Formats: sequence, C-alpha cells, structure tokens
Amino acid sequence: MKGSNKQKSIKTVVMSIILIMFMTTAFSLFGNFRFDDLSDNYVSSMFTAGWLKDDSLRRSPWGLRSLVPSGSSDQTYNPYLIDSPTADYEATEIRTQQLGVQGWSYYCAGYALSGTGGNCSDAYIVMQILNAAIFSLVIVLISINLSKLYCPLFGISFYVITAISHWMADFSLSSYWCLYLWFLPMLLSLICMNHLDKRTIFAILIMISMSVKCACGYEYISTIMCSSVIFPFAEMIASLKNKDKARAAKLFTTCMLIGIACLSGFIITLLIHGYLMSKNDILNGIRTIYEDEILRRTHGDPDMFGPEKASLQESTLNVVFMYNYTDVGFATLILNLISVFLLYKNRKSQNLTRHISLIVISLIGTVSWFVLAKGHSAVHLHLNPSLFMIGTLQIAFYVTIANLINLIKTHLPLLDSPKAQLIFNEKDHD
Repeated sequence: MKGSNKQKSIKTVVMSIILIMFMTTAFSLFGNFRFDDLSDNYVSSMFTAGWLKDDSLRRSPWGLRSLVPSGSSDQTYNPYLIDSPTADYEATEIRTQQLGVQGWSYYCAGYALSGTGGNCSDAYIVMQILNAAIFSLVIVLISINLSKLYCPLFGISFYVITAISHWMADFSLSSYWCLYLWFLPMLLSLICMNHLDKRTIFAILIMISMSVKCACGYEYISTIMCSSVIFPFAEMIASLKNKDKARAAKLFTTCMLIGIACLSGFIITLLIHGYLMSKNDILNGIRTIYEDEILRRTHGDPDMFGPEKASLQESTLNVVFMYNYTDVGFATLILNLISVFLLYKNRKSQNLTRHISLIVISLIGTVSWFVLAKGHSAVHLHLNPSLFMIGTLQIAFYVTIANLINLIKTHLPLLDSPKAQLIFNEKDHD
C-alpha cells in the first residue's frame, strides 16, 4: 500500500513538472505583453539600477521609479537596454500609488545577477520567464487541489482554460503585475479546503499573500479577495442544502477567517502606505491616498479630476456591460447561458446547488471590480477583461462540460464506465 502511494506521488510530481514546463514554454513563446508599458518600465528601471549597483535609490522607500537616459523625456523608454555600468541615466519619476515591493525585488535580483556576466536585457528576460514559471506552478497546484476536492475534470478544465488564454500568457511575463499573486489566495484557500483542521494557519498565509499583493499594487483586490472564498462559500451553501449543519458551520467559520485575513492583509499594507505617504502621519497619509488615488479610480466627483472626468461620468451599468463585448467576457456569458440550460435539464442532480453557487460567486467577484472601481474599469478595457480569468471562465467551462456529460452519459456507456466516473464524478463531502 505504501509503495503504491509512493508511486502515485512520484507520477503526480513528474506530471506536474511536465505541465509547468509546458505552460511556461507556451507563455514565453506566445506571450505578447507590452514591454514598453510604463508600469513595467518602473520595475525594469529598478532592475537596471540594481544591475548598475546604484545605491542612491535606497534612500527612498518607494520601489517603483522611472529610469531614462539623461535629458530624455521618453517615459516609454525600455531601461533594461542600459547595459553599460557607466550609462548616463536619471530617475525621472517616483510612483507613490503603491509601495512597489516588486520593484525592490527586481532591484535585489539585478544587484545579485550583475556579476554573473551577460547583459542586463538578457537577465531581465530570464526574470520574466521566471515570472511565467512561478505562475505556472501556482496554476498546476490549483488544478491538483481542485482534482482532490472535486474531480480530475475540474482540475483539467482549470488548467486547460488558463493555459490557452492569451490574457494569462501576456500578463504572466509582466514584471509589474506579478500574476501569480492574483491566484495565490485562491490556491491557499483550496489547500485549506483539503485541510480544514488547519484553516487558521492558512488564513494567516492568505493574509500575508494579500498584503504582498497590495504592496505590489491595489488593482483588482476585490476580485482576488472574492476568489479566495469561492470554494468554501459554495461548499457551505451545498452543505446547508444537504442539511449538513456541522460541515456548514465549519465552512462558515472558514469563510469568515479567510475574509478577515484578506481585509487584514489590505489594511496592513494601507497603514504602511499611509505612514510613508505623509511623513509618519498615518491618518493624513490614508486621507491623501483616498482623495488623490482611490476617488479618481472609483466614484469620485468628475469635476475634481480633469483627465479622469469622462470615465467618472460613465454609468456603472454601462461599464459592466462593455466588458460583455470583450472576447473573454463574451465567452463567459455564452458558457453561463449554456450552463443555465444544462442545469435546468439536470435539476435533480445532487451537484445542482454547488454548481449554481460556484457560477454566481465567481461572477460576483469579477463584476465587483467593474462596479467598485468604475473609473478604473471605464478606461482599462485593454487590461481588465483578464479578471474573467480569475476563476470565472474556468468555472463556467467546467460546469458546462460536467453537466453536458451528466446529460449524455446514459446514451454513451463509455462516459458511464467506472474509469470515467473517477474522472467526471464529483466527490461527496457530506
């Protein structure tokens, strides 16, 4: 028995490595993120500064700065092209909208790699491939845990939909966005679901991961927070439907712990940010962040923000609807409509409540950012459709396939065989 388990574990590890290598290679080859994007340039500037061993940047606590050739006003310049230790450059802008932890990470990496030979641009590209590899690892671990919690079909669906998404390929290479941080709370939540007796430990880890994400940027935090409670909340609803009050109570506690952990991580970073923003006066710093940064991205007075006036005047409903016309938004809409039809046909299925809960909660998480950050969403149609990929599209695809198989398996004996059931049938947690 022990030998069989050991062999199974080895197969899982080998398969995981293959899947990670495949996804990393695919993203590295086909990812097409805008490497002249201003946000990425802040991070590549810090990498270059580390490569050039510029200690002067340590005097400022902010981790994101723009680096351009001296006398140049080109903010879209690719600073990692500066390979000479004697390059003439200057830091022209400091980004104070977030702490910029990713910038400091790249500064340290550049500092450490500068003595390894080669040039700065090659080293920076290696770091971007490393981003894709870490993200691939997180996705594979999510898929494995979904397979354990539900069935292999769910894990396969999550992996495949993520792997073929150009949104994920593009963002995975970005040094600014740190895509793996978007999915880390979901991963920790899933592991917690498979080890409910250790939920306090995982809540602490989720708090840390959320704090680090906020320190790298507050973008999409409502969606990321919601993604961490998709599965425990859906299981809680399913347990209530099945009148398993003990499990429902345990899952309710888990949801509360995860929710508190996410909010605590955000608050911790916000307090540090406020402290640095206003020279040790935390409350004044937070007020500045709210008035200068939050309002212009959410629902501030249009007359107070000139450049953002048009986006703030957009109605929230229009902003939400415009995302249905993006490729990934439209795909999610169609799959959810098909799912509604199939769920109606399978309305006697024991998984009905669970599937409806998964769809609704994941969709609420995605839409939450479009609603709460209306100003930001109105002008970032080239970025924000990626939010559908934080579980929403994957879940819509899985629920569609699972219910389609359940509907036709009586007509196809192959789908109803014992081996097929191991792949398709969801585990009974009651």
